[in-house]
Amino acid sequence: MNQELKNNLFYSEKPSDYFLYLQKSGRISYYPELSHLIITPQDPAWHPEGSVWHHTLLVIDVAAQLKKSIDSQFEQHIYMLSALTHDIGKPYTTFFADGRWRSPGHDSIGLPALFSFLKRIGSPDLFDMI
Repeated sequence: MNQELKNNLFYSEKPSDYFLYLQKSGRISYYPELSHLIITPQDPAWHPEGSVWHHTLLVIDVAAQLKKSIDSQFEQHIYMLSALTHDIGKPYTTFFADGRWRSPGHDSIGLPALFSFLKRIGSPDLFDMI
């Protein structure tokens, strides 16, 4: 499934279709770092689309279109992985306070989840680039 995930993330015009398929089929559980995004809320003032998962699906579809301006295939892959995992730390930092959902420090707190995900998909060599 890892190669399937990479192929859909890197080469699809609309990668969210594949990730929605993973969710609907229950296969998303193979990627707990991503499945946690499904139930993580966001402040509707900033993210009216809903959960971190829905936000991430929108981001990867836009990124799939914008990556065409990047010449290097390797850099396109890094770009798409970054789009997919940019909020991977939010499930570990999100709380409700003063009437709003907040996720302070989700970027740095998310590094262990990012490393786990990269290892899971067979891309641990990217650790050196982070």
